[in-house]
Amino acid sequence: MNVPEEGAARGAASPDDGSSRPTSTGVTLERSLLESSHGFAPGTVLAARFRIVSLLGRGGMGEVYRAEDLKLGQAVALKFLPGPIDQAKLKRFYGEVRLGRQVAHPNVCRIYDVIEAEGRHFLVMEYVDGEDLASLLRRIGRLPQDKGLEIARGLCAGLAAAHVKGILHRDLKPANVMIDGRGQARITDFGLAALAGETPKDERAGTPAYMAPEQLRGDEVSVRTDLYSLGLVLYEVFTGRRAWDAGSLAELVKRRSDSSPTSPSSLVPDLDRAVERVIMSCLAREPSARPATSLAALAALPGGDPLEAAIALGETPAPEMVAAAAVVGDLSARAAWAWLGAALLALAGVLGLSGRVMLHRIVPLPKSAEVLLDRAKTIAGRLAPGETVVDSAWGFEVDQETVRDVANRDRSPGRWRRLAIERPGPFRFWYRASREPLVARTWVRRGPFSLGPRPMGRVTRQEPPPTLAGMQEVVLDTSGRLLRWQRVPAGGDSRGAEIQAALGWLFTEAGLEEAALTREASSGRAAEEDVMVWGGAFPDAPGRLRVEARFRDGGVALFEVAREGATPAPTTSTRATFDTTPALGAALLVAAAFMVGVFALAIRNLRLKRGDRRGAFRFALFGAVTGSVALKLGIHFSPSLRDALDLSLMSDAQAVYWAVVGWTFYIALEPAIRRTWPHMLISWSRLLSGRLRDPLVGRDVLLGVTAGLLFTCLDLGCDVVPVSLAPTPWAVAMPALASSREALSVLLQQSYFSPLRAAGNLLMLLLAFRLTRSKWMALSLLWLFWSTVNSAGSEDVLDQALVWLLVAPLVVGVLFRLGLLSAAVMFYVAAVLPRLPLTTDWTAWYAGASVLGLAVVGGLAVYGFLVSLAGKPLLGRPVIDV
Repeated sequence: MNVPEEGAARGAASPDDGSSRPTSTGVTLERSLLESSHGFAPGTVLAARFRIVSLLGRGGMGEVYRAEDLKLGQAVALKFLPGPIDQAKLKRFYGEVRLGRQVAHPNVCRIYDVIEAEGRHFLVMEYVDGEDLASLLRRIGRLPQDKGLEIARGLCAGLAAAHVKGILHRDLKPANVMIDGRGQARITDFGLAALAGETPKDERAGTPAYMAPEQLRGDEVSVRTDLYSLGLVLYEVFTGRRAWDAGSLAELVKRRSDSSPTSPSSLVPDLDRAVERVIMSCLAREPSARPATSLAALAALPGGDPLEAAIALGETPAPEMVAAAAVVGDLSARAAWAWLGAALLALAGVLGLSGRVMLHRIVPLPKSAEVLLDRAKTIAGRLAPGETVVDSAWGFEVDQETVRDVANRDRSPGRWRRLAIERPGPFRFWYRASREPLVARTWVRRGPFSLGPRPMGRVTRQEPPPTLAGMQEVVLDTSGRLLRWQRVPAGGDSRGAEIQAALGWLFTEAGLEEAALTREASSGRAAEEDVMVWGGAFPDAPGRLRVEARFRDGGVALFEVAREGATPAPTTSTRATFDTTPALGAALLVAAAFMVGVFALAIRNLRLKRGDRRGAFRFALFGAVTGSVALKLGIHFSPSLRDALDLSLMSDAQAVYWAVVGWTFYIALEPAIRRTWPHMLISWSRLLSGRLRDPLVGRDVLLGVTAGLLFTCLDLGCDVVPVSLAPTPWAVAMPALASSREALSVLLQQSYFSPLRAAGNLLMLLLAFRLTRSKWMALSLLWLFWSTVNSAGSEDVLDQALVWLLVAPLVVGVLFRLGLLSAAVMFYVAAVLPRLPLTTDWTAWYAGASVLGLAVVGGLAVYGFLVSLAGKPLLGRPVIDV
């Protein structure tokens, strides 16, 4: 015998007496189309708007009629309270409207209004033409599994829509679930609904057969209380039986306390085990053992898309739910080969275009760094014989004065080809030697919008300052000709006569003939220093030159060859100083406000338990390790153990600092993206969880590499086909020319900062989208922002604007269609390739750094290609079946 579904506290239960036939809006039909003795006849018009069509049902909570809304011309359902109306019933009635109107979801029956007419109050709600679930189950028994899953997903989604508003239904049962004409489940009757945390103590409102243990005891109810009722409903849906049979309420309470229901699979052997796990977890006696939310139950059901449900409800899905999304993402063999081929074509385009844009491809580099270093040491040893050298450093730099001089003298699009015949050319190889360790303790200055670690510990021509006695500097052009030699005099030097005699040798090393130059007037610039100046024309290049020699203590302290009119190279330290210009001040204020906002958002997300702490920790740990190694690869470690340890600790502190910043950004920004566009984080979440062989991860890496190569092609192509004048050649690969360690440092640095750059773009896109509610407007704002930032202070404003006009849609498309992982890979490829000395001449002395970068990018593409196949044959279906 089943326990009758009678109202508990205050008689507030929905009817279910077993004598009903299929009805609408969840109310059983006692006398279909018959006029109640206290009701309204068909055709009656109420409130000059609603015309009664038929009686749908009558129960403990009142009568329900089908009516026509004459003003809107649509069918509605009218629910009347039964009998005399006291204030308690009227208050409950208004409460049902107040709570029901807050829930708007396809799986919930809508409530429109409450109206008084002819002395009676009635509720106007959505008319659902269908059958209540209780009648359906009595008529056909259990539902087929696929149809049951459809009903289960609808109930989970509908409950979640109420729970997200803080509303507990408290009377979920088959009689309060309608199956509409399309077969969709619709939750009805919020007559017993209440706000979470506001239910009176010891209140036992509901239908006992579908009440949770804590509800029967009169304890506090919660979201998990509704989930217990959901479990009972789903038990009937999939088995056709109630979870417990009892002859009385006391027996029912005892059986629920002492025993568990029969497992659904024992009643339906072919039932999906995932369905059984959801049902049994919902029926756990302790609320803490049940699913935390109905979305969690929805996610555990086979099939479906819980992320879409979370978006529709404004819920923030957990990172685990994002990673567990039902998205496979594998590619067919044909598609995988197509994307790999597209990546190879784009890579060929990058290599071809780099020959016309990158400075090291425009200007010949005939001698390797090792050859130039050996020549510089020879010159230093000849000019300062016997000088003690404790430490030395070397590198390449670009003379911007030479580049600027060519730009001023020639305005034609092909002007940069002149750099190949200019003398001195734009490249400088410098060598520094010292009696003391060369230790650089300053940070290289960067702009306010630059993302990445500030390089520290790098010896340059100016850092540490050339002020210590005995310090030497040798500067050569790419052919090994001497451009500059300088030595800081030391007290008691006795090399004066020897060096004075070597003045002619200096001209020879510079590739000049003193006799072919004109001696200009000499003058004493200081009491202890004399200057000699020569002028003339370059013997094998256009333009005029100027040679300057400085004498001190009877010897040559400086010898320098420069283009006439060029600004001499600085000889003092370039320690970073604060620029007080209004533009920089405004940028600093914006950056400070942004950082304050990020930290405040991170604290809020942590307090509300929204932040993905595990993912943030893994990402920050990766950044700390790669950052520490990358910074150390760029540091010049002196022979001094103390200085080396000091620089090592400084690099570790810098890496930890950026790890903390990355962790904070991740905690602050990732939940916002996960709340609005969780699909963009699926492959990223799987990668962070260690699923390196997941097909979706492989697909997004492959597509990200292809997009990054296309990004670089567009960037290079806009410089090949300029809008105005030919843009300045790219010269950001200088550090990697000097050492392959620098190339590896670049590859490691960008592996951490590229995801941050992608997340930052995604956040800006999200903010723009929320502001404008238009993807196209969001794209336009993002393009405008980056065009402004990248064009500020540039001589090639139109070209920069063209670059972002083409690149911004690509960036937004990758973010929208593929997500964070693909965008991070795209930014990584687009960041590392320009910073490496790319070449198609594999015999070039710097080809090793190029091969290293291309191997990393190609390796990512091959990895993505193989993993995205998910084990499929490389060539698809075999040509011959054996």
